[in-house]
Amino acid sequence: MAHEISFNNAGQAEAMFAGTKPWHGLGTMVKEMQRPLEALKLARLDWTVMKTPLYLGNGEEIADKVAIVREDSGAYLGTVGTGYTPVQNHEQAEFIEALLGTGEATVECAGVLRGGRRTFWTCKLADNLKVTDGDVVEKYLILCNGHDGTLAFRAFWSPIRVVCQNTLNAALDGVKDGVVFYHFLNVNKRIDEARNILRISNSYYDALCTSFRELQATRLSDKRLREYLETVFPVSEESKGKPAETIVQKTRNQVRANFYEGRGADVAGKTAWGAYNAVTEYVCHQKKQLAMDSSSAGDRRFEQIFFGTGKELQQRAFNTALALANA
Repeated sequence: MAHEISFNNAGQAEAMFAGTKPWHGLGTMVKEMQRPLEALKLARLDWTVMKTPLYLGNGEEIADKVAIVREDSGAYLGTVGTGYTPVQNHEQAEFIEALLGTGEATVECAGVLRGGRRTFWTCKLADNLKVTDGDVVEKYLILCNGHDGTLAFRAFWSPIRVVCQNTLNAALDGVKDGVVFYHFLNVNKRIDEARNILRISNSYYDALCTSFRELQATRLSDKRLREYLETVFPVSEESKGKPAETIVQKTRNQVRANFYEGRGADVAGKTAWGAYNAVTEYVCHQKKQLAMDSSSAGDRRFEQIFFGTGKELQQRAFNTALALANA
């Protein structure tokens, strides 16, 4: 199946979304955010994984490797070392509950990708950032885990611009942007450490809001916009005069159009903030993904925004905009 949202043995999508219907229209839709353990059930995340021995063709057991298998379906998820400790889905939910410690409904969506190899949670934090009148950024905590040995259990912040639902990847120097737990540690014993790190989220968001307002106060002429786009989307010497240069130019043209007429452009204005958001609109809504159909393209986009080239591109766009603001 091309779509990466997972389905259980009963053919039910393993995902939950509160409020806005997702791009693929799959999973359990609810009107309001849920508490983690409630979201676990609604997203059909209430299954476990186990470690099972691996054998060679001659029947000899492999000493230093085991397979990770879903206990409900028997599906193979990946091969890991014997010291690997799975972070079960219910442990992830309990971790979120203990970490946030609010007792309130905070989970906006949760789900499973790639047959169980990846799980994800997005939790809405209290308060919003006001960049300027009519331009608000919401604060989220994103958590993800890999059951196949390729992704540690991670928790990190992700601001989302309400006016256009763009995810804003913006790491700040000197401010931790999350916490990572590898699968050789007892996650539940690290909750206090995680809380200490995540307590600085207020400092992170305060600094981020200050940076966003600096971008908003920095006007960009057509010439400065062109220089910005050339820095964010450079053309290498080897690409000049070749099809790759044409592709880059088309991308610059799309982002330029976003700057003048894109989602929220009337609110951001002709500023460094508007230029940065023109890039995030491109990454979140327009950048083509290599996928078999439109639904799997959406899932690819999700991963690219948070972990791949989309994240890297947005960070370069943010750093370049800040450099303009501080020039």
